[in-house]
Amino acid sequence: MGSIIFGLTALLVIIVDQVTKYIVSRHLALGQSTWEMGFFRIQLVHNPGAAFGMFQNGTIPVIVIRFIGAIVVICLVLFLGKRFSSHVLSRSCLAPGTTCYPGQSA
Repeated sequence: MGSIIFGLTALLVIIVDQVTKYIVSRHLALGQSTWEMGFFRIQLVHNPGAAFGMFQNGTIPVIVIRFIGAIVVICLVLFLGKRFSSHVLSRSCLAPGTTCYPGQSA
């Protein structure tokens, strides 16, 4: 059940991210910002490279970095999903109204 909730949460975050990007790209000009609230604002920018603009216009390095990153994320999700789905704390102690401490069974 925990894996399903985790997967649905990840899917929801990806969908919200993509919908937000679509809406912003359709309604804002490059460099234009909107909805400023304190330190938070939505602004349309384009990043032709990978993280922080590295490897701009470098197609092969960007593809390799993205591929390695995707493999790392998939491995982490699989590893952590298996590890925490069988853990006592994740099954019983996270239920509403319960309190568990290391070494204590629910």
